[in-house]
Amino acid sequence: MKRILSLLLFLFLFSYITAQKVPGVPADISDYASYLGMTIDQVQDKFGSPSQMFVYQGEEDRNGSVVFYFQDSFYLFWADDRVWQLRMDDRFADPEQVSLKGQSRQLILAEWGEPLLQNDSMILYDLPDADFPIRCALYFSEADTLIDLYLFRSDY
Repeated sequence: MKRILSLLLFLFLFSYITAQKVPGVPADISDYASYLGMTIDQVQDKFGSPSQMFVYQGEEDRNGSVVFYFQDSFYLFWADDRVWQLRMDDRFADPEQVSLKGQSRQLILAEWGEPLLQNDSMILYDLPDADFPIRCALYFSEADTLIDLYLFRSDY
């Protein structure tokens, strides 16, 4: 009987502790990270055809990407025939995921915890438990509300 009570107490404490909010990148954001590394065929199967395609050129010549834009304000950036980065702008809405649209910097910092880096317009986080290094960059308006979210392989 004593063992059963000890086990029940342990299970109660374990479930209480694991139910507490632990700072970190939300699981639904990590779910989006699974799109990194997809091939063109995989993207076509999952999302269909993009609404638009364009070339984005970064500051350096090597920073150019073909970008697929989907109507729901979701962007996939390509390198070496694989998705290496995705963007969700302030118009993005996914009914199956928690919306970050318009969240304040203070709320994100409180819920996600200490970032890797931050400045006036951006916060940068590392995502754990991936086959390759992934970062999440959050960009904010002058009013300090979220306007863009990028997930990208940081080894490119």
